[in-house]
Amino acid sequence: MKMRNCLKTFLGEVLLLFYGLVFLLLSQVEKFQGLFKWAKMRQRAQKISSPDEKLGKRTSMRNSFVPPHCLADSSLGRHMFVKIGRNKYHYVESGSQASPKVVVCLHDFADFWYGFRHQLRSLSQNMWIIALDLKGFGDSDKPSEMSEYSMKSVVEDLRTFIELLEHERVVLMGHGLGGLIAWNLVDKYPNLIDKFITLATPHPQTFQTRMNKNWTCMKKHRNWFLYRLPLYPERHLAQSGQDLFRDKMARKTYTNLVTYSNMDLEAYKYSFSRKSDWTGPVSYIRNFPSHPWIPIALSGGIIQVPTLFIIGGQDTESDLETICQSSEHVEKFAMKIVDEAGHSPHQEQPIIVNQHILRFLQDDPKNGCPTPLENTARRKSIFESLYRHSVDGVSSTMGRMSSSVTGVGSKILVSSSPQLVRSALGMPLLSKSFSLESLQTTPEETEFPLNVRPGESF
Repeated sequence: MKMRNCLKTFLGEVLLLFYGLVFLLLSQVEKFQGLFKWAKMRQRAQKISSPDEKLGKRTSMRNSFVPPHCLADSSLGRHMFVKIGRNKYHYVESGSQASPKVVVCLHDFADFWYGFRHQLRSLSQNMWIIALDLKGFGDSDKPSEMSEYSMKSVVEDLRTFIELLEHERVVLMGHGLGGLIAWNLVDKYPNLIDKFITLATPHPQTFQTRMNKNWTCMKKHRNWFLYRLPLYPERHLAQSGQDLFRDKMARKTYTNLVTYSNMDLEAYKYSFSRKSDWTGPVSYIRNFPSHPWIPIALSGGIIQVPTLFIIGGQDTESDLETICQSSEHVEKFAMKIVDEAGHSPHQEQPIIVNQHILRFLQDDPKNGCPTPLENTARRKSIFESLYRHSVDGVSSTMGRMSSSVTGVGSKILVSSSPQLVRSALGMPLLSKSFSLESLQTTPEETEFPLNVRPGESF
C-alpha cells in the first residue's frame, strides 16, 4: 500500500509538470496571437505620448526601488521582527497588546502585510491586530531551500509565532495562499485558534478537487500548474509582475475608486521589484499538492473552530459548490457575501468587511451571527418563494450578485447570485431575481450561519 501511494504521488507530480508545459505552450500561443494587436496599440500610444509622460514613466520605474512613504505610515502600526528557527519574520502590529482579542492575518500570493492595511488602521481600536509577512515575502527572510516552503515547515513556524504572542488563543484570518495555510494551521492546532476567518479561500481539499475537476477549472487555475515549472515562473513574474499589479488595481468595474491609489501601486511594485522577491511565492505553489493523487497533510476530521467565510460577489475564483463543500469540514460555519467586491474583499470593500469581522468576533450572541431558521417547513417555504417570486433588473452575467437566500439540502447560507440559486436547487437559470420583501422575511432570517443548530450561537 505504501509503495502504491508513493507511485501515485510520483505520477501526480509528473502530471502536474505536464499540465504546466501545456499551459506554458498555450500562453505562448495566446501571446503570439495578441502580438500584432499589442504592437499597434503600443505604436499608437508612443505617437500620442508627450516627452513629459515618458519622463514620468522613467521616474516611476526609478521610484520602484525606493520605499514608498505609505510603507512607513505610523497610522498602520509598528514594524517588528522575530526570529523563528533559522528565519527572521517581519510583521506589523497595531492596537494594544493587552487587548483580549488578537488577530493574526496571513496574506495571499503576490501580496504582503500591506494587503491588510485597512484592517490595521480600523480594527486596532478593538483588538490587537498583526499582519505578518509570510516567509519569502516582503521584509521576512527569503530562504532558497524548497523545503522551507513546505506546508509542514510553514505551519510549525506559525505555531511558534502564535505561542510567542503569549495569548492563550488568537483569531486567525487568511486570504488566498495565506488562507490555505490558515486552514492547515486550524486543522492541526485548533487549541491555538479561537475563531477563523477565511477570505475567499475554500478548504484545501475542496480547492485541490475543484481545480482538477475539468478543463475549464484547470484553465482558471492555470498558474498553479504553470508555476511548478523550473526557472520560468520567476523570470516571467520578474518581467510582467508590474503589469500584474497595475491590472489588478485598474479593475474599476467592481472596485471603489478610493480603494487603490497610486501609492498602493508603488508599494507593491517596490515589494516585488526583484527576481528573488518571487522565489518564495512560487515555492509555495511548487510545494502545494495540486493533484488529487498527491495527499494533503490534513487530519480529515471536522474542524471545531467557528469559521467565517467572506467572499466577494464578483469573485470568479469561487462558487457555491466550493463554499458548500468547505462547510462540510467545519462544525460551525458562517458566510458573508460582499457586493461589488472580487477576490480581495478586504481591500476592495474594507468598511463592509471590517463590520462583518467585528460582528463575528463579538462575544455577545446578539451581536454575532444571526440565528438560523428553526424548522424545515420554514426553509422549504423560502425555497418555494425563491422559485416563484421575481423582480426586474438583475443581470444574468456570471458572478453578478444581488441578495438572495440559497439552500442545499439541510444546509442554509446567505447567497446573492441567481446563478448560485440555479446551481444549488437544480433549477434553470433565473432571468430575474426575487425581492427579499416578497419573501416577507426579516433580516435575521435572511442571514445565518451554516451547521449551527437552533438556539446555538458562535
